[in-house]
Amino acid sequence: MNRAGIGVLLATGLVLLAHGVDASKLFAPGARDLFVGSPGDRTFWLTIGGLFSFIGGSVGALGRVKA
Repeated sequence: MNRAGIGVLLATGLVLLAHGVDASKLFAPGARDLFVGSPGDRTFWLTIGGLFSFIGGSVGALGRVKA
């Protein structure tokens, strides 16, 4: 994987994770979340997508350093 691809995966992962945490209202739960208790599908997929993207970029970067 080239450097640009690794950088895109890392940046995309960080952005998606930030949006996922923001959408979950982790630090300021709303009234709806107090009663429902689930953050929603969008939050889940943003966080999971960001996590996998960041992990993929990290593995690519570490593999590039060792090679």
